[in-house]
Amino acid sequence: MKTSSFPWMTLAAGVLLALAGLPFRFSVLTLLPLTFLFWYLTQQQAARSFAAQAWWAVSAFAAVQLSWLVVFMHDLMMKGGLPSLAAWPLAFLALCPLFALEGLFWALMAWTVARIFQAPQARLWSLAGGWVLVEWLRTLGPLAFPWSTLGYTLIDTPLIQVANLGGVLLCSALFTCAAAALVTLLRHRQPIPLLLICTLWALGWAYGSTRLPGEGPRASALVLRTQEDAFGKAASQTFDAQWEVKLRLSALRRPGERLIWSETAVPGPDWLPALPGPGI
Repeated sequence: MKTSSFPWMTLAAGVLLALAGLPFRFSVLTLLPLTFLFWYLTQQQAARSFAAQAWWAVSAFAAVQLSWLVVFMHDLMMKGGLPSLAAWPLAFLALCPLFALEGLFWALMAWTVARIFQAPQARLWSLAGGWVLVEWLRTLGPLAFPWSTLGYTLIDTPLIQVANLGGVLLCSALFTCAAAALVTLLRHRQPIPLLLICTLWALGWAYGSTRLPGEGPRASALVLRTQEDAFGKAASQTFDAQWEVKLRLSALRRPGERLIWSETAVPGPDWLPALPGPGI
């Protein structure tokens, strides 16, 4: 196959990979664009092309998976006085460095794989393992960014229960190894890797199907979910009013109840002692 740095194929694979894995009930179909992406990447002969195609694919994947950030940025720009028509492209452009950074992690991994291994099969299986390695590395450090992990696409299936054994990254490994096994079957007509992976999927499905709900004493909790204006909260007058409402509702907690807040932010730790007692 003639290789090319033209990105449309990998862009399409990245977009489809993101759309299939938001997650939905059909998110197990994530395997299909992932298989195509692995097949296409391992056709690239030069390490530079291998890495460049991986960068395009994962940058597109991140742009779709994190499109909610574009909506957030659009609303923020409109609050600043920009018209909506101008805010949309500017919001996307403002976040492009983030999408590109996500792609860069995978590009570096792909470049390393291509430099170390020359044979397509070695690159293929190293790519499958490297993908999970990069997902793990993204969970480390103070700026951890664990969103869009492949394993989350199994949430609506019994297979997600194998996370008990190896975390969500084990679920990701099931996807990447299955994609590599499919490419091996299509390219070399070797069914054994796919048969082994199918066996692991079947065992994982059986394991998940036999998991029972947790047992133990029941506990009660006060779950506080408020609809706050995330942008108005930046203004002190609106923040003060919202904070008073939150504290007043939190005071309704009964003895022994846990208090659970929706995601929020406070000006500083000095505000926290005002909470109504322990058990947060």
